[in-house]
Amino acid sequence: MINRTITSYTILNYFSEKGISQIDLYVPFACKCINKNASQTVSIEDLKKWFSEEYGLSKIYQGVFVSLLKKMTSLGILSLGGGCYNINKQQLIKEIEKFHEIDNSSSIEELCQKLILFSKENFGVEFSIEETQNGILRFLENHDGDIILDEKGLIDRVARQTEKSKKLNYILSKFIIWSKDNSSETFQLFKNIAKGHALSSLLSMKGVCNYVGKMSGVTIALDSPIIFNLLSLNEKVNFDMSSELLGILKKQGCDFIIFKQHYQEVLQTFNSTIHLLYTKDYSLDKASRLLKYAVRNNISASFLKSKRELLDSILSKWNISICEAPSIPNRYSEIDSVKLNELLMKRYLDNNVEIDDNKRKTIENDVDVISYIYRMRGNSPASNLKNCNAILITTNTALAYASKHPELSNVCHSIPVCMTDAFLSTILWFCYPDTSSDINEKVLLSECYNNLSLSDEILHRFYSEVKELDASTPISEEIMLNINTSRMVQELLESKTFNETSLYTDKTTAEILQEIEISRNTEIKTLSGTLDNHDTKFLSIAKIAAGTIIFFVWLGLVVLFLILKYIDYSNWTNIWKIVLNILSVIPALWGLLSWFGIIKNKAYILDFLTNKIYTIIKTWFDQ
Repeated sequence: MINRTITSYTILNYFSEKGISQIDLYVPFACKCINKNASQTVSIEDLKKWFSEEYGLSKIYQGVFVSLLKKMTSLGILSLGGGCYNINKQQLIKEIEKFHEIDNSSSIEELCQKLILFSKENFGVEFSIEETQNGILRFLENHDGDIILDEKGLIDRVARQTEKSKKLNYILSKFIIWSKDNSSETFQLFKNIAKGHALSSLLSMKGVCNYVGKMSGVTIALDSPIIFNLLSLNEKVNFDMSSELLGILKKQGCDFIIFKQHYQEVLQTFNSTIHLLYTKDYSLDKASRLLKYAVRNNISASFLKSKRELLDSILSKWNISICEAPSIPNRYSEIDSVKLNELLMKRYLDNNVEIDDNKRKTIENDVDVISYIYRMRGNSPASNLKNCNAILITTNTALAYASKHPELSNVCHSIPVCMTDAFLSTILWFCYPDTSSDINEKVLLSECYNNLSLSDEILHRFYSEVKELDASTPISEEIMLNINTSRMVQELLESKTFNETSLYTDKTTAEILQEIEISRNTEIKTLSGTLDNHDTKFLSIAKIAAGTIIFFVWLGLVVLFLILKYIDYSNWTNIWKIVLNILSVIPALWGLLSWFGIIKNKAYILDFLTNKIYTIIKTWFDQ
């Protein structure tokens, strides 16, 4: 009999050969859920809820859904914008149609009807649809691998059974022999359902032992953002992620620490944020994440002071110890800290992160802590989670990315020294899953075969290789999971999938929308400043023009006064005499009208002309 481990390992090798990771297997199910339930956007919470309702997959770790959304973004099914995963409806439909091209004949109801008829005609026993369905599912739990990979061996074993029975399991085994000899269509239907069952078991991690304590002795160092998550000083989705992850790791026997640098960073962030909230002297475009969260949620300085007082109780609740730098092992070479510093600086600058004194100090702390994790691992390469000794968990994707650069250390670790919480949560699901979900076996089985094809010829080729390997070195379930974990780590780290920083952020919708608003306000202020500068220039031009006009008017009156006083025009022609006599009245009228206030003073006229000229210039500029 082929056990579940060998069956799953063969299927995993099959998909790996085709360039399909275990995360990829969830994509068609996510597409169907989104198409059925969503209109424009989708979130981690949405997917988690739909997978539970549709397939009974309620225990999948939250990090898996984060990785799944990122994978779907890299495929163009979703796009990340405005803090939301927006649905590309056209690409979504294409993806769904692609899966529907596969044979849709694996109907368990059809098989049940044929089995009921066979039982009644040959054994005189009639079972209900429900009894038959349950019987087929229980049979497949033990024999789906035999049907898919070694049908001849299964049929030979069934044929050797001599003890007759009217139990469903016995009747079902005889039904398989009958269908093999008399109805190839029925046998293929049964085989299709067996493939669906094997795939559904792989997706749900059903049958995998509930491993406990397998990471005993592994030290988990926590970055400062994880502490703020645990204190509920981030959005709820981040609190849920960190709490779930630490719960999983605690069950696996891990020890939690926070290095003194990061602990001091937490306190410093608290103190500076409280001070800024009191003084209200801050600029959000340069603010810390905690300050932005406080402003966004109208959190007061006194509330943050209360949270600061709860810090030690949170550390105590999770048994998180504050640690100094670890000692350097014998014959150990320190990592290239200068190189790591350069990588982080470049990563931040490439993403337009301003490097001020606080940021430089944070980078120094992160470089120190990464060097400590390498020290704790020593000279032994970490090949799986069980023997990795130490991991730093962060939400800082730039740090996780830079810390795995091959030039940092002479020791090559398969398990990265630093991982984001979502990344590690995904890996843990495929290594140490919680398999207590109330799975909707019938729906999941049918959907698995409809959406994921398995070629008999290629499967048998991989089974031959796995069988040969198992004969020389028995493949236990734990070995299979460790091999799969290492493979999953490499697949998730591939540049074509998840190394894109924009996809690898833990910022929530609220945070991203706040940053967009801050950025927009900054642009408006900049634009407003530019317009203000233009307005100042226009006003200066208008004042000069108005002053010039008044000067020439005054000059004209002076010239007129001189002409009338000192030039004898009695011999001039009559027309000029009339004109000059009329003009001679103007100075007298000007003084009289000014005395009565009808003609305004110079300041008023200057202001009036300035406003008129300014309006004309601005209107022309705006056009």
